[in-house]
Amino acid sequence: MHGEKIGFLFNGQGTQYPGMGLDFYNHFNDIKYLYNTFLDPHIKNLCFHGPKQELNKTQHAQVAIFMTSYVIATLLKKYKVIPVMMAGLSLGELTALTFAQALSLADGIACVTKRGQIMADALCNHDSSMMAVIGLEASTIQKICEKTATVGVCEIATFSYPGQIVISGHKSALEIAKVECLKHGAKRVIPLNVAGAFHSSLLNDATVIFEKALASIPFKNSQIPIVFNTTATIETDNLKNIVVKQLHSPIYFQQSIEFMINQGVDHFIEIGPGNILRGYVRKINPQIACYSVNTVDDLQRCVDYLR
Repeated sequence: MHGEKIGFLFNGQGTQYPGMGLDFYNHFNDIKYLYNTFLDPHIKNLCFHGPKQELNKTQHAQVAIFMTSYVIATLLKKYKVIPVMMAGLSLGELTALTFAQALSLADGIACVTKRGQIMADALCNHDSSMMAVIGLEASTIQKICEKTATVGVCEIATFSYPGQIVISGHKSALEIAKVECLKHGAKRVIPLNVAGAFHSSLLNDATVIFEKALASIPFKNSQIPIVFNTTATIETDNLKNIVVKQLHSPIYFQQSIEFMINQGVDHFIEIGPGNILRGYVRKINPQIACYSVNTVDDLQRCVDYLR
């Protein structure tokens, strides 16, 4: 390494695809051991072979993405690529905690498995979704959400990057919000292909259930600083509580990246399937290098560059 200050970014739900992680499984015996020892065989099969509609289910996608991301981070560490701090988008926060040894791998998988099932159960009775609003100020979006609340839940869920904010709630309320956002000058409002209204008050009850489900799982001190979604800063206390509350709280991803850059991070590595976060980082600060690693070739190119 040449003195780079590296930040790891772990992906969230929505990036999954059949075949993710398979080349790592085929290339590295230690990775094959992790999959075969810790991951449910059904999830492993969905991860590698699909079908896509089954993999996309929240209770399957979350643990599959978690495992894919964890093994990639493990391989980067093996090649001496070590972050000075980390962040994860939503689900990715638990991957970061596990890689930082705040959770054992078995406990990390248990947490994510419970999280995925609880979220899926909580949203199955709601006709809900999320939308990305492009080109409208947060204050205007907030007022629209408040105005729409008489129809149903409609809340800001994610501050993605300058110019994009994601809203979450009942589809009926989101449709009205979409019209209002466009009327107030939004460039576009894009419905997202998600399983429901994540990071909204529709998950209030799920938060209580998740808290009880995690009661017996020990969280230790993180060995690598983690910037958390809900505070956009490094946290060291009450990590379990932060992870639980995240379910129904907005995600400050843009602010998290800005904090990491202000702390000296000059290279980001997006870990896990897809390359969504790399695109976000480029929009937040085009001067900062960001690499996506989700194949063996990506891994080799990244390691070669940083040597």
